[in-house]
Amino acid sequence: MMRIGVDIGGQHTRIALVQRARIVDQQRFPTPQEYPALLDTLTAAIDGLREEHPVTAVGLGLPGRFDPDTHVVQRALNLPFLEGHTPDEDLANRLRLPVALASDVGAAAVGQHAALPGAPHRFLYLSLGTGVGGALVVAGKLQDLSTDGPAHFGHVIVDTAEDAPACACGARGCLEACVRGPALSDPARRAVAGLRLGLGVLQLVHLLRAQVVMLGGGVLDHDPNLLDEVRAMWTPPPTTLIPAGFEIRGPALATDQAGVLGAATLAGA
Repeated sequence: MMRIGVDIGGQHTRIALVQRARIVDQQRFPTPQEYPALLDTLTAAIDGLREEHPVTAVGLGLPGRFDPDTHVVQRALNLPFLEGHTPDEDLANRLRLPVALASDVGAAAVGQHAALPGAPHRFLYLSLGTGVGGALVVAGKLQDLSTDGPAHFGHVIVDTAEDAPACACGARGCLEACVRGPALSDPARRAVAGLRLGLGVLQLVHLLRAQVVMLGGGVLDHDPNLLDEVRAMWTPPPTTLIPAGFEIRGPALATDQAGVLGAATLAGA
């Protein structure tokens, strides 16, 4: 039994044919910037992959917020043409296959969790890139922590100084404003990024009781020292209110694999 995972990004889209959590074949192409063109391209790519393989379902991860009941995309900052549409339903009608929908970071979290040995019961994944997103997996299931899309993990406050960086959300000192990729080009911001990220992890662990926190995304791909800095802040742990065996880890899968594998996994859920 094979499934297809799709990871739609603002600039590039990845599609993978997956069997037993292993990528059999995959494609990567620029993301079309109009909705009909995106559907056409996805349909052609998926049809090509299933010409020689029996595919039972498709999982679709996208960067945006959608209504959990209707699946209408409500906000997609990097791909605004998605707003007002139901890409899973529209793609399913074209393919005549079931299509599961998730946020891109939710799909990546499922993929990363499945790749861990002994899969932890409560697992938090934080993805650091042009923004900061996160998702919680409990007992192998992606958790819906908000009524209108993914919870805003990147907007816990980690800097209360008067000159704290402004965030696109309107607040100052958000985790995203402090550790997203563009912010780290400033040497002064980079010098305290490990501390800020460690404080963000501390707040989220207090709230969500995660046994494992995994840090991933493009920022970690290009700056792996950031992980060591966060771990150093947690040695010794800054709080006693953490689960037994708590651990901060780097990614188990490459960023370009986690999303498609997680989306394929959700397609079979």
